[in-house]
Amino acid sequence: MADGTGPNRAPARTSSADGRSYEGPPVPPREDPTPLSPPPEGPPVPPGPRIGEPEGPILPPRPGRTAGHGNKSDTGSGRNWSWILATLGVLLVGAAILAWLTFRGSPPEVSPPPPPLVNAARAVAADRLAIRQTGFIRPLAEIQVATEFDGRIEEVSPSFRRGNFVEAGEVLVRLETRQLRAAVARAEADVARAEAALAEARVERDRQEQLEAREFASEAQLQQAIVAVASAEADLTSARAELVTARTRLSDSVVVAPFDALVLADDADVGAIATPGQSLGRLVASEAVEVELGLTPADLGILGDATLAIGGRVAVGATNATTGPEREAPLAYGVVTRTGPAVDPDTRTIPLIVRIPRPFEPRNDARPLRVNELVELELPVSLVRGNVLSIPVRAVKGGDVVWEVVPMPDDGRDEPSSGEDAPEQRHVLRRRDVVVIQRTETRAILEGGNTLQAGALVMTSDLSGVADGVPVRVASRQDDQAGPQDGGDGS
Repeated sequence: MADGTGPNRAPARTSSADGRSYEGPPVPPREDPTPLSPPPEGPPVPPGPRIGEPEGPILPPRPGRTAGHGNKSDTGSGRNWSWILATLGVLLVGAAILAWLTFRGSPPEVSPPPPPLVNAARAVAADRLAIRQTGFIRPLAEIQVATEFDGRIEEVSPSFRRGNFVEAGEVLVRLETRQLRAAVARAEADVARAEAALAEARVERDRQEQLEAREFASEAQLQQAIVAVASAEADLTSARAELVTARTRLSDSVVVAPFDALVLADDADVGAIATPGQSLGRLVASEAVEVELGLTPADLGILGDATLAIGGRVAVGATNATTGPEREAPLAYGVVTRTGPAVDPDTRTIPLIVRIPRPFEPRNDARPLRVNELVELELPVSLVRGNVLSIPVRAVKGGDVVWEVVPMPDDGRDEPSSGEDAPEQRHVLRRRDVVVIQRTETRAILEGGNTLQAGALVMTSDLSGVADGVPVRVASRQDDQAGPQDGGDGS
């Protein structure tokens, strides 16, 4: 319906006191209880804009805008002012910080870190080296003590005890000899009877020869006499052989040492029955022992020919001996007497036979050697190659690389030899490719070629990121070849 009532009724439009219109219920006029004072005298003052209202003419509201929309526009305008003020504050703070930094001055320059500290050692010239291998002590001769026949043991020598020395010809064991002596006597009697029978046969033969010559005896009788002589001679020979056997058995009842020997084992007691083949003890020759020193292909590369080592003096030491300056004195010394005829099929080495004289005798400065003992052999070899150097083994990196420590080219100071200024000396690393001849627990023998010379300073530290031309500082240096192994991590 269009009667102005109902839900579809359009809102009434009302004008405010300032002439603007809005939709909504009419607002009653404000009643001011305070009476207005009369205006002052003078020319009339034109009306100005009210507080909170923009200057200029009052425009009517656009179609579709209501008073409520005008209120939202006023609230957004206040938020814009807040953002503007916040931005101005940030700019002011940034300007203040920039001014503070400007007046404070430029920041100090950051110096680069110093080069790492490394340990180094001097390379020294080497005119000789030692070939070291291990081997087992083998006696020249070893026998078992036994008897040739059955018999009761009558006597045992006090020297025939394990660990003792016996001389050649010394009695070790003696068997009972009563039956043996009786056998010798019987054999001697048989020899005497055979000799008598032979003499009688010869006499009869001579008589038959005379009778036959006078034609008083026949030729058959002479031949019979000759045969009787031959039979008597054979009987005498047999009797003499039996005598030799009896006397041999008697002599074999006494067991003697065949050579100067060391008793390794004894198992003979008085009153025990000894049988042929039964071991009564064991002896080894004490005059000398031998040990094989196997030459590896690398050792042959040093020697050139195995026969050149014949006659060389070899030091024999214990395998658990200490190394370095406090190395123990050798237990004995030997001489290379010959080379082995074939390559060892297990180790693929060529053996050098080293003979060691009187190995079991005690010495004032070393203990005796032992049979089947594993020992370390050291054969000194003189070097005829050029520029062979000895350096600590830790200075060899990657198998065949050495890093030489040289002064920086742009460093005009003289290199200090010692003192507090040594760690401040600036150096650089230079790669040197070498050929390692021999490597031990502490030292490496190598060919320096034209790149590394005696007296050069080589790095012994393990430095990460090492490269040619890397600057370093030397923390400590080792100049003594026999000194302790230098090393340590670079820092």
